[in-house]
Amino acid sequence: MEDNNLSNEREEFLKALESSDNTSLSRGKNIKGKVVQFDDTDVFIDFESKSEGKIKRSEFDKEPIVGEEIEAIVSGEDDKGYVILSKIEIDKRKSQELIDNAVKNNTPISGIVKEAIKGGFKVSINGSQAFCPFSQIDLAKGIKEADYIGNEYDFRIIKRNSKDLVVSRRVLLEETQNAGIETFLNGLKENDIINGKVKNIEKFGAFIEITPGLDGFLTIPNMSWDKVVNPKAIISKGDERMFKVLSVDKEKRRVDLGLKQLDEDPWGKFVEQYKKDDVIQGEVTNVKKFGAFVKVADGIEGLVHVSDLSWNSHVNNPNDFVKKGAFLECKILDMNAAERKLTLGLKQVKENPWDTVEKDFPVKSSVKCKVKRIIKNFAVFELPNGLEGICDIIDFDWRNNIVNMKDYVKEGEDVNMVIMSIDRDKQRIKLSYKHTQESPWRLFEKAHPQGSIVDGTVKAIVDSGAIVSLEDDLEGYMHISQVEIPKGSTLEEVVKVGEVYPFVVREVNQSKRRISLSRREYMEAQNKKETQNYISKAEPTSLTYNPFDNINN
Repeated sequence: MEDNNLSNEREEFLKALESSDNTSLSRGKNIKGKVVQFDDTDVFIDFESKSEGKIKRSEFDKEPIVGEEIEAIVSGEDDKGYVILSKIEIDKRKSQELIDNAVKNNTPISGIVKEAIKGGFKVSINGSQAFCPFSQIDLAKGIKEADYIGNEYDFRIIKRNSKDLVVSRRVLLEETQNAGIETFLNGLKENDIINGKVKNIEKFGAFIEITPGLDGFLTIPNMSWDKVVNPKAIISKGDERMFKVLSVDKEKRRVDLGLKQLDEDPWGKFVEQYKKDDVIQGEVTNVKKFGAFVKVADGIEGLVHVSDLSWNSHVNNPNDFVKKGAFLECKILDMNAAERKLTLGLKQVKENPWDTVEKDFPVKSSVKCKVKRIIKNFAVFELPNGLEGICDIIDFDWRNNIVNMKDYVKEGEDVNMVIMSIDRDKQRIKLSYKHTQESPWRLFEKAHPQGSIVDGTVKAIVDSGAIVSLEDDLEGYMHISQVEIPKGSTLEEVVKVGEVYPFVVREVNQSKRRISLSRREYMEAQNKKETQNYISKAEPTSLTYNPFDNINN
């Protein structure tokens, strides 16, 4: 019986749909109703009829709400007795009205991000399709597409023609942001203490977000009263902290911030506590070619110039005298609070060793020194009083001017050296390694003074004479005038290379390292000796007879 009743009701409904346009449920008729329920495929509408209507879920941009009023068009009935409704045409008409109004009045329009396509997002504006480029969806860069799909936003229409409808969310965000920045800047003034978030850290400073869309700038010198080597040791990205406003330029939207200004300037207390020539302790924070930086108080650093590290005039590497992290006692040489400059001296804490160097180390005296550095043409030695002396390469060996100095001394070892000269005005001390031993020529002269006879081997014949090899690897020189050459003979015939001959030592020149020999003087002395021997052995015919009487007379 019930099935017959349902069948009769369906027939009556179909007849109503097929009747004239005056029928309330004719095909194409607009109806209004409320959402009563929905599932994944359909939304069910109560429009005060015997049967419920239903609309495909795909016609809704967003999830329907139970009780929400819906306007739709009757399009038919399904086999279950539901009135088939559609809101596409109505949404399209309403959408065009919304779009026309938004373009005319330049007002925002609401849309739902449906999906990501090439170059941007497909946006549904009450059923009409629009396009939003990726760059126009947000203020931030490097967006994630999935974060926006399915969300409803307000947009501004930036392009409309017969084919395209382009919208931008970024424009609206910028307008809102700019309005907030203007309000913020109007209430901001110098010396204000404001909260900020570290946005980015660069070598030259840090950008601090002080309100959405506006960054303040914190320079490195304004981070700390101490010298800042690494900004990341003071602040970190993402930190939220207080900053002091140093300056505001509303037109350029530039705000300079300070962090160290939140604390008291340490120079005020320092100049009250110390004065010039005071000795103060500090820690070496950095060592450069031109000197060393020493921290003497929180926020105060002084410079010890390379010339004030040591009384030595030859300070090539400050690291030889000070090390980072070391604690030193320094004298205040100059202080300028206005320019925030502090000049320190390390050597001035000690007595000047140059005042007594000539008394402590007389010239020609021997002193034990430490080998500091071996350079190309000289070596540097440290004296017991800390001063440095130089030994040239020619003063390492008596026989050779060019040597490998590392064959004689090693860096770091203690060796005996001889003081050759001291120049206090130029602060130079000249040392000698070879003078720790007597010159071979001096030893030769002691063993063979001028006029003595020495054997030598002819090493070579030259145009002006002969080179003669002597003892202890020394060489002598015999000028051609110092040998008797018979007429018609040559020097090579008189003295032969490789032969040993006796010579008379004529001169030993220490400075020129030259030994002058004479074969002529030797022969003359030899002849004289033979004559004297002959006279002493001869038997005179008279006791009063002397063959040299005539010569003597």
